[in-house]
Amino acid sequence: MKTTRWAKAMLVAWCALFCCAAASAQVLEQLPDKTLVVVKIKNLSAVSGKIAGLAQRMDVAGMWVGLPDLLNYACQQNGIKEGLDKSGDVMVVGVYDDTAPGPGGMKAMVLVPITDYQKFLGNFPSAAREQEMDTIEIKGTKTFVADWGKYAVCSDDAAAIKKGPGIKVGPAAAKEMDTKDVSILLNVGVVAPRALTILQQNGEAFMTGVMSAAPEMKGNETMLAMMRVIFKEALDGFQAALRDGQSVVFSINVNDDGIVMGLVGEFSPASHCGQLVQSFKNTDASFTALLPDQSFGIFGGETFGSGGAKLANQIMDSLVDALAKLNTDAQAGKAAEEYKQAVHEALATMQGGSAGVITAPGKLAGPVTSITITTGDGAKLRQMQKKTEDYPDMLQLAGGGLKGTATCKPDAKTIVGVSFDEVRFVIDPSVPPIVRAKMHLGPDGAISTTFGQVDDKHVIQGMNADDALLSAAIDAIRTAADPLAKRPEVQLVNRNLPANRLAAFYVTPDFIVNTITDAARTAGQKLPAIDLPPNVPPMGFTISQDGSAIRADWFIAGQTIKSAITAALQFQLATPPPGGGGL
Repeated sequence: MKTTRWAKAMLVAWCALFCCAAASAQVLEQLPDKTLVVVKIKNLSAVSGKIAGLAQRMDVAGMWVGLPDLLNYACQQNGIKEGLDKSGDVMVVGVYDDTAPGPGGMKAMVLVPITDYQKFLGNFPSAAREQEMDTIEIKGTKTFVADWGKYAVCSDDAAAIKKGPGIKVGPAAAKEMDTKDVSILLNVGVVAPRALTILQQNGEAFMTGVMSAAPEMKGNETMLAMMRVIFKEALDGFQAALRDGQSVVFSINVNDDGIVMGLVGEFSPASHCGQLVQSFKNTDASFTALLPDQSFGIFGGETFGSGGAKLANQIMDSLVDALAKLNTDAQAGKAAEEYKQAVHEALATMQGGSAGVITAPGKLAGPVTSITITTGDGAKLRQMQKKTEDYPDMLQLAGGGLKGTATCKPDAKTIVGVSFDEVRFVIDPSVPPIVRAKMHLGPDGAISTTFGQVDDKHVIQGMNADDALLSAAIDAIRTAADPLAKRPEVQLVNRNLPANRLAAFYVTPDFIVNTITDAARTAGQKLPAIDLPPNVPPMGFTISQDGSAIRADWFIAGQTIKSAITAALQFQLATPPPGGGGL
């Protein structure tokens, strides 16, 4: 019943549609303290124009009659002519209803911006008085309406329309809601108690179910140990975030270049999570400066500071301790302790790193080539690499924890003056083909990893990397030419993402399309290759710190969206309809 009311309230918002306006901190201060979620659309007239402009640039404006002017189309469809503040914001508010049976009960109300309350009611011939409130009918739904000054507050439940002491959000979350076209606020203080209970009751069972579902996990104690550590750290971190969190805001913003999405998680400044986030330091340095000019499917990098080192050390110590329980050999234990010490010393000096991944066309699994450059104290970073080579359990983990043989060859080759060690992991023939197919095997059927120190600040690690790629990476480090950042399509992405950040990564559209194509072929669908235009901008992703808030931002260029629509149409045309046939 409550779910139905929430759905009806969303229908009211959709029908009032983009007929709404500016509400912000003052409105939040009037909401019930059990408000769970707030959906806000800022300045519908402006948003309507932005969507129309983006649709026009992508050549899809004719796909739906309402796209050229969403706001006026919605008003015409619902007979709304007067009383609306078309330059204002609309808000859909979900309030936790503790009287509802079972989990997830909510009451909902929609705040519609108005210039004149009586004129707004006059748009609806069915307007009447009931329970000391006005009522109207929208798309067959009886809706109660109250006058909150600049807003007409609507709900299908009269009891849902009530003011409260308000909810508080931090400065980063408030800024996100005030500046973005669409924002969705989650009040962590309301959801946390129930979410924590669910996690504590079901977290272990969920982890067991996930790990048992993958065939490569069966009998793979090394990989299971790693996954348990990762899952436990993630679960502990999520629980801490719920305890310390204030609010989470997801946002969407449309501009002339494309669509920017954001996710802001804000913590109490004095809390453990808040203090940890504040220890991270953004940088405006390029994360691609050390990468060579290659056709990477994924590329980018991150900065590293005391906060990152603390987290990495905690996770690595837990992982090594878990592996030590599987191998009680004294020599293995010694190697584990030396490895931990080397990791701690290296992380204390680590400044950041960059990485690029090249995959075979259309494959996430199978042959993969990657290059990673790490910056810090070169000697200590190289020592960490050496201790990795001496630690059998870690080498097996690099091989997916599968049965196999790892061999290390020191000084295996020298490329433009840099000596490289090589570690080869050969998977045992007894490993099932379905599992082997998911491994990143090189052309010789093994996983080949190379380690080398370029200078006193940089080390390289390559996976299945040939001499040409290693040579190009060394040259990129020595010249810092940053060819990837000079590409116009990458510059477009960078203009639309935070300039100061902790990490930035890019994913090319052809990498995604080829992977989807390969998955479809694996499933038995005979699809042709999808041709994308050259130099389509990659999708960009950044992580940054803002006070006691951590934020993630994504950018998808209009040209990229247009190419994705074209690819989807090609997929549709190439897919036979049910029952056979086709074009």
